[in-house]
Amino acid sequence: MHPFERKHVYSYPWESVSEMHWRKYPSIKNRDVLDVCLLDKVVDPSKGTLFARRLFTCDAAIPWFLSKLVPRVSPYLYAIETIEVNPLEKTMRVTSRNLNFRNIMSVQESSSFTPDPEAPFERTLFKQRARIIVHAPSWVRGKAENWSGRRWATNSKIGVDMMEELCRNTFVQKGRQSSKRPFFT
Repeated sequence: MHPFERKHVYSYPWESVSEMHWRKYPSIKNRDVLDVCLLDKVVDPSKGTLFARRLFTCDAAIPWFLSKLVPRVSPYLYAIETIEVNPLEKTMRVTSRNLNFRNIMSVQESSSFTPDPEAPFERTLFKQRARIIVHAPSWVRGKAENWSGRRWATNSKIGVDMMEELCRNTFVQKGRQSSKRPFFT
């Protein structure tokens, strides 16, 4: 197991990028994510921080070399995403992990969105990290973790591109004006 990382700078303010995260899925750009359901959301009134949980239903794609070893119990992979948004500090932290197939593979992902210190009103820093652990015999573990890492990197790049497109389209529609009310309220 080794961690996988991605960093990206969005040329849009934090408010816009954090709002687009909520609109990213489902999308025809990434058909692996079939559905997203908001389970709960709570606002801490003392800090104004939003805490939310979402359930993702995804296509449970597994590599061909594991499909012979692992019975496919479900065609779906379920993942839970936890989001913490602090609008005063302009931070958004996102974590996710798979709920099923954990006896075969566990995936833990964390992301953060913060204003770019060099241009805090114009750009947003995005950092993403994934930890993938395959629970399999050593002769197949490395191959499965590498396959999973490549797939994660591909999907991560697709996600960044989707966010860029959402931000670009929103800015064109709004004439570069920020929204008056966040999408997630």
